[in-house]
Amino acid sequence: MMTEPELREASPKLFMPSRRAVVILAVLGLAALGLALFLRYGIIQNTPIGLACEAGEDSLTCKLRLAVIVMFIQDCFGWTAVIAAGVQLWRPSSIVLGVGL
Repeated sequence: MMTEPELREASPKLFMPSRRAVVILAVLGLAALGLALFLRYGIIQNTPIGLACEAGEDSLTCKLRLAVIVMFIQDCFGWTAVIAAGVQLWRPSSIVLGVGL
């Protein structure tokens, strides 16, 4: 039977980001949430922008709208999150956690 210090040394170290990494990840998470809400409600579901883009307007907003819709249809966002979660389970790091957000 192992003693308590031997058990501590034998157990794997858990992933614990530093305080700085937690703050950076929280800011990135809030920024990603804000951008996602803006893209969805400000550009994609905005009726006048949608009608203008369908009528043939060639602007950066319409190109961005089309790119986001195509990536959504092809499940790019979901697959990126699944792959990042798998990598996070295999090799935990703050960078992979940020990509998964």
